[in-house]
Formats: sequence, structure tokens, C-alpha cells
Amino acid sequence: MFSGRFTERARTIINLAHEEAKKSNYDQVDTEHLLLGLVREGQGIAARALQELGVSLEKLETEVNKTIKKQDVPVDTTRPLEFTSSAKNVLQYALEEAHKLDYDHVGTEHILQGLIHEESGIAAKVLASFDVTSEKVRRVLIPVSSKRVVKKRLAKDSILSIRPYEPGKPIEEVSRELGIPEPDIIKMASNENPLGPSPLGIRAIKEFADQVHLYPDGGCYYLKIDLAEHLKVKPENLIIGNGSNEILQIIADTFLEPDDEVIYSEGAFVVYELVTKVIGAEAIIVDMKNYTHDLDAMADRITNRTRVIFIANPNNPTGTMVTADEVGRLMKKTPENVLVVFDEAYYEYVTRSDYPQTLRYIHDGRMVITLRTFSKIYGLAGLRIGYGISRPDIIEVMNKVRQPFNVSSIAQAAARASLKDKDHVEKSIKVNREGKEYLYRELKRISLDCVPSEANFILVHLDKPGSEVMSQLLKEGVIVRPVAGYGFPNSVRVTIGTPEQNERLISSLEKVLER
Repeated sequence: MFSGRFTERARTIINLAHEEAKKSNYDQVDTEHLLLGLVREGQGIAARALQELGVSLEKLETEVNKTIKKQDVPVDTTRPLEFTSSAKNVLQYALEEAHKLDYDHVGTEHILQGLIHEESGIAAKVLASFDVTSEKVRRVLIPVSSKRVVKKRLAKDSILSIRPYEPGKPIEEVSRELGIPEPDIIKMASNENPLGPSPLGIRAIKEFADQVHLYPDGGCYYLKIDLAEHLKVKPENLIIGNGSNEILQIIADTFLEPDDEVIYSEGAFVVYELVTKVIGAEAIIVDMKNYTHDLDAMADRITNRTRVIFIANPNNPTGTMVTADEVGRLMKKTPENVLVVFDEAYYEYVTRSDYPQTLRYIHDGRMVITLRTFSKIYGLAGLRIGYGISRPDIIEVMNKVRQPFNVSSIAQAAARASLKDKDHVEKSIKVNREGKEYLYRELKRISLDCVPSEANFILVHLDKPGSEVMSQLLKEGVIVRPVAGYGFPNSVRVTIGTPEQNERLISSLEKVLER
């Protein structure tokens, strides 16, 4: 891959150029492929500039295609193609143009200028036939580019395209906005343990409250000892984070470069997209199959640019899981240098026997990180503490990125105590199992479909927008989570609660759906 920092649209042009070259059995990417990629991308500043000059992109594409002759000998499509010397000159000129104009990324307009400047290339000749010159392009670009520089000084392009994470509404906010007393509100939106934290955890919180003036143990030494015994691993296999979300960010910071590819499923945890875009890496999003990750299709998308694969198991917000056999097939097809991240926040709730035990891949020395949390079954979401399990060498480099004192002393104490409270965990599992069975029955009774779940929440399908139902339920003092941002506009995600909470949810749903 050509080195340099490119905008997402500029990278799209380069990727399309590679695809076009391979399609015609070229063993190198040439200027005509870059021009064809620019035309087919169609939305960037360069494409708009050409249209401003009166150039029909459709006619330009036709003329470029005439210059590309299909070669007889097929090329190896599994490896990236090199650039011809002319194509390299185009990209080098684009880099110089961007630098000269004080841009921090190469945009589509710079590639267009490079194509015009490389007069020996086929692309320059095609552009000349449409009377496209560097001077004309510059005149058109002046107003557009000046606006773009201002925007780029605010933040990176990759940051500006991020969808912010939208958490479930807090009880306090609903009370403030709707005037409902806080005790009359139930929150079934954020997959928290309805039983609350472990009694042992609460006692530990109180005991450590008078020590918060001291910095915590930055290495979480004693928690790692307890976790290692619990998981049958070594302390050096563990990294502790301010929630497993922080570890996702550490993974991105440690292993990703802007030109890398990250594979994850549509409808998966939105933070995968967030950490990928912060780095400027390219997201490869694979369609779901039966509301869960299609691991075979994800394996087919692996290239030599793939660096990380994220797998939520069970998945949020669908509650579905992938099996041990499916994971086994993926791991056989995954190169040794690709990091596979199993996000198992709901691990303790799973009851199926075909759930994959991913720690075996770590014991086998594979590039695997398994993430778990104290936020769900242990009921410590407000303390923000999670952990990752991996090879010692992987943990070592991640700790170089981890912020010092990232986990509070109270969180560490509560986590250690909660690990010992097996009765609380077993009771939480029982309440979840019985609540799930009740909600399945009642949702069926009121003619609502749902996705069978292996977690502590259920994705419920509606015949109207989920955001509308959520707003109406808020007035009843019931908080649920709309999930349009995950690709399910007519659904809501509901946390499995206590028997009383579940009954109130069903009663409120019936009332709302009758309106």
C-alpha cells in the first residue's frame, strides 16, 4: 500500500483502482485505474470539480474504460498490486500538493492534480481530451478547498464521521424531564444487573471509601491474582481496564495504523466503529446472518491489510451467539498475524453448550484477546471495570498504551469481593433465566416478535419506530433502548429485569401499543 495519510474518499479511489486493475488482470495499478477509481467514487471534491467544469462523469468513465484492455493471464487476487512508476508519481505529486497547501491528509482533489501533472500517463491524456487542465481545476477548487482547510483544522476527517455513542437515558434525566419521581421509574435500557451489585461488593466499597485520597494500585496486582485463579491463567495474561470499552480503545491504539483494515459485523457493538475511525483505519463491515455474526463471510473478507477482527459474543443488541464450530472455522482461516478480539461481556449468562471457550486459543499461542467485564452479571457498571485475557507479549505492549491509575481502588476492591460471591452470580443467572422465559411468553401473547437471546436483554420487534415506542414508555416511567443506530429502526432492546419489572414492562407495552 502506498504510504501517506489519505482521506476516506481518497483511500476509496485507491481501493477502487486496485479492484479495477485486478478485474482486468493487470499486475500493476496504473494512472488510468486511478482515474477510473476517482470517477466511480463520484462524491469527492475532485469529482465535483470535474462536474463544475462541465465534464460528464459517465462519458469520462466510458473514455477511460476504452484505454483498459483485459489481459489474458490472470493475476493473484489475494495480494495487493504494486503501482506503476507513473501511478507512483501521481500519488507523490498529490502528497506534495497536500503538504504545500498545509493539508494534513491527501484528498481526492490532490489525486486529480497528480493525474493531470503526470503527462506521460494515460489518465492525463484522457483528461486533456476533455480540456481539463491544472489551472482550470485550481480555479474551481479554490472556494471548496479553503472551506475544507478550516474544517480540517477542527478535527481529523475520521473523527468528524463518527456516530457518537448514545447511552440509555439515566433515571435522573427522565425524572427531571417528565416530573416522574425517581422511585417510580424502572430502567430496562442498559443491560445492567437488576439485582444490583453483590452484597460483598457493597461492603468492599464502604470499607475502601476512606482511602480514595490515595492513588490506586496502577497494576491491579491483587485483582490480577484473584482473576488468574478464577480463570486458570497467569497474572501476566491479564490487563485491567476502566470498563472493557477502555481496552477496546487500547487495542486500537496499540495495533492499528491508518491503512489497516478492521473487520466486524453490521449490527454489532457501536464502539468497534468508534475506535476504528479514531485511528483512521478502514472498517470492513460484514452483513449479519440470522441476527448474528456471519463468521464464514467475515473470514472471506480477510486480506493482507486486515489487522483486527472484532466479534461480540453474545452480540449486543441482538443477544445472539456464534458457536464453537463457527469460531473454529474462522480461526483456521485467520492468518497468525491478525488479532481476533472476542468481546464476551455477557459470557456468564450463556447457557448453550456449543458456546466457544476462546481462552483455548490463547493457551495455543494465537493472536487472540478475550474481553470480559464486571459491569453486567457482577453489577458494577457504575464503577467501570473490565479486563482482557491474552498472551503475555500482547498484554505487555498494551500496557505501554494503558493510562496510569486507570482503575480506581474502589473498583478493584469491589471486583475482588464480587468474584468471591458465587451466590450472587447464581441468583443473577436464575433471575435472568426465569425473566427471559416470562418475557418470551408474554411478548408472544401480545403478538410481538423477538430475537432469542443468550444475554440479559432481548431485541423486540415492533410495527412502528422504536424511538416512538421508547418515548411513550418513558411517560409510563419505563426506560428501554431504541436501536435504530444498529440497523433496527422498528425495534427496541429491553433488559431482563426482576419479576416485578418484567410485569410492569409488559403492562406498559400493552398500554402503549393500544394507543
